[in-house]
Amino acid sequence: MGVPRRQDRGRRNPRAGPCPRAGRRAGIKAVIGPKVTHIRHNYRHGGAVDLQFFAVHEFTGEIENRIFQQVRWTRLEDLTSYEFLTADRGLIRDLAAGKLL
Repeated sequence: MGVPRRQDRGRRNPRAGPCPRAGRRAGIKAVIGPKVTHIRHNYRHGGAVDLQFFAVHEFTGEIENRIFQQVRWTRLEDLTSYEFLTADRGLIRDLAAGKLL
């Protein structure tokens, strides 16, 4: 699955070829596929995040955990057994239910 992109940093076309952010965050060179979903989450105490998620079906390199608490391969239906940030929970439920991929 995909790479989130913050829309507020969207000076670059989100689907324009390889994704440098994936390299910085996970050590891979990813080719960005179709948009999976778009999420805007407003936090209770102010602030918001606007994310776009794209499928990644092709990448080179070995995935490395560079900035996340954990990185692991898992089946989509098992995603709900892990803890995610509040802003990601709706996306995770939809992925696990087969609604997005």
